[in-house]
Amino acid sequence: MKRLYYINFDAASKRELNAARKQYMQNPMSLLEVDEKDAERITASIIDFLKAYTSESKTKGYVIGLSGGIDSAVSAVLATKAVGNENVYGMLLSSKYTAKNHEDDAFAVANKFGIKTNDPAHVKKHFDEAVELTMLMTEITKEHPNYKLLLGNNHARERMKILRGKAASLRYLVLGTTNLTEAWLGYATIAGDGYKGVDIEPIQRLPKTSERMYARYIGIPGQVITKAPTAGLWENQTDEGEIGMAYEDIDRVMAGFFLGISNEDIEKANKKPTITRQSIEAIIARAKANEFKAKPEPFAWL
Repeated sequence: MKRLYYINFDAASKRELNAARKQYMQNPMSLLEVDEKDAERITASIIDFLKAYTSESKTKGYVIGLSGGIDSAVSAVLATKAVGNENVYGMLLSSKYTAKNHEDDAFAVANKFGIKTNDPAHVKKHFDEAVELTMLMTEITKEHPNYKLLLGNNHARERMKILRGKAASLRYLVLGTTNLTEAWLGYATIAGDGYKGVDIEPIQRLPKTSERMYARYIGIPGQVITKAPTAGLWENQTDEGEIGMAYEDIDRVMAGFFLGISNEDIEKANKKPTITRQSIEAIIARAKANEFKAKPEPFAWL
């Protein structure tokens, strides 16, 4: 069986792509599944990747923001397998919008895998004030039509500023937590939780749906896997609520899009009332609109 996360679309043969397209039309979810053999291969590949990069960059380990969510949990655990838990530092960067269960889940992961953490109370005491000062200095008031989004972006950038400072103090790298679904959608803040902020992305080939399956094989606590993903950028914010589509549906559409399958056939293959021509077009349009985020900064030839 083909898996979406194994296909190198730049090097894939026509035969390989046709086989994957045929599989998609028969069962789109089969391209997103993870079994035990897949999990072993994913783990080995990412461990080698993380080990090699610390060696290449002559650094000792990784700093990661532990949010209590699945992305940071999976990334952090893989880092411990690569460089040892003594060389992974998890930072809880709570704001007034961070619910206690997310802190509890972050500590559950840290305690289970022996990851050192900061005291979130120190951050929480000043974090919101720091964000509000940035909003003040950039002359963004609550009357601004995009105030909520800009506030969320500043949350992400403030967190990255803290992570980069801590990483520099330890001679560590900042570990990214972006999965393939988020990367495709451009669902990350520039210079914040993704693009041009982190040093390395271990799980950026894993769709969210596949990541949820994979997480069980490496011992991520169940409540972390099943709860609604949120970046905690404002009160009651959830990823799927903000995007307007469930992650599994996004991944089904994304798989078809990557394989060059028409919108009509994506709808036909999935047979779900939530995957319509309209929703397919909307999510692909969102992904295309954010493509610029992943591009290197342009520069002028002289």
